Amino acid sequence: PNCRNSIQKPQLLALEDRVVPAVTAFYNSTASSLTINLQNSNDAASIVYDSTDGYEINSGAITILGGYVDATSQVDRLIIQDTGDSAFGQSVSLSAKLGSAPISLDKGLITTGVESVTISSAIDGVNANGISFVDASTKIQLGANLTTNDQPITFGGPVLLGADVTLSTNDNSGGAITFSGTVNSVTANTQVAYSLTIDSGTEGVSFANSLGATNNLNVVSVTANS
Repeated sequence: PNCRNSIQKPQLLALEDRVVPAVTAFYNSTASSLTINLQNSNDAASIVYDSTDGYEINSGAITILGGYVDATSQVDRLIIQDTGDSAFGQSVSLSAKLGSAPISLDKGLITTGVESVTISSAIDGVNANGISFVDASTKIQLGANLTTNDQPITFGGPVLLGADVTLSTNDNSGGAITFSGTVNSVTANTQVAYSLTIDSGTEGVSFANSLGATNNLNVVSVTANS
């Protein structure tokens, strides 16, 4: 009998349809860096820091490869990036457990291509590379202070304040602070308009778009060279 029609030929899958881990994490002990990759559309990662247990991703469900153990595995730089092909709608949140020390990143933080970023814990101790949110086209929601030691802070997307926030780059000289998008409170309720305090020392602060035009801000205070 003719069985040609019953034979199933292997199918070629588009790259974005192949089964790969949606979110992966890698620790580089030489560089003391933790890299978190979001690969598919609508990927979400919740990153929680504890000064004793270290970093957990999605409540520890995602194993950090590269020999990461706990807070004894020093993390000086945090890299969060979209590594997918035409992946949209990604989000990441960064927070610290109750009672934990603030997140200290000597070599800075960068998010690249992740559309929605939420920062719920203070970040400080940044001595190199600064803090950058690149191509965060949906929102950068801030609920805590960001502090660097003369290193720049760059917001590549609209900023929403979920609390009164202080941005400081003024240690000895300062670092530039740049906003490419709008800045608003997270809610339109005028009773909970939040304040933004900025100190960039001898460096400049630049706003490329409106402040409080959609959701009111309370007070905006800027100390800068220009």
